[in-house]
Amino acid sequence: MVYRRRLKEKKKNIAVPLFIIAIMVLSALGYALFQARGGNVKRFNSFKFIKIGDRWKTKIDNIEMMFYFAPDEVEDIPYDSISTFPYFVYLTSNPEASYSQQDLMTIEVAKFELKNILYSLGYTPSMNFSKTITCENSTSAMGVIDLDISNETAINIEDSCVKITGINGPEIVRARDKFLMLLLGILK
Repeated sequence: MVYRRRLKEKKKNIAVPLFIIAIMVLSALGYALFQARGGNVKRFNSFKFIKIGDRWKTKIDNIEMMFYFAPDEVEDIPYDSISTFPYFVYLTSNPEASYSQQDLMTIEVAKFELKNILYSLGYTPSMNFSKTITCENSTSAMGVIDLDISNETAINIEDSCVKITGINGPEIVRARDKFLMLLLGILK
């Protein structure tokens, strides 16, 4: 009788830790399966993209980069290849165009985010200028990135000028993401 009671106590002492371990293992497996099943992780070339809210995060040389679009969502955008690009860059858009308020805000946010990303990559981007800057002002020492609404979403590169166009504000952001992915070597 004493032997049975000791055996029951030992089983109780073992059961609680085993139950806790089982919950921890099942939780970790469930989380991993949920992440993979939910489409929250994508691999592209040697890059891993993780969906966080409405953006995709990846690491490049231990720097976390955030994009609104994953590489497979921008592949269809036509582009001219980028060989080299000046480290001093003006970010601009057509100040005389009649954009909707929403498109204008999207373009300005896209330029601001692009400025911060380029700065983190060692470029010297500028949005502060007193005269209108266009692609005609670009030189081998000073590049221009022009974000504008057009009849197509594309990236056109001519010498030191990059024209990032979209049929609306969100399409400009999509093209901007592709330009950055090309610049960073995520896309080729």
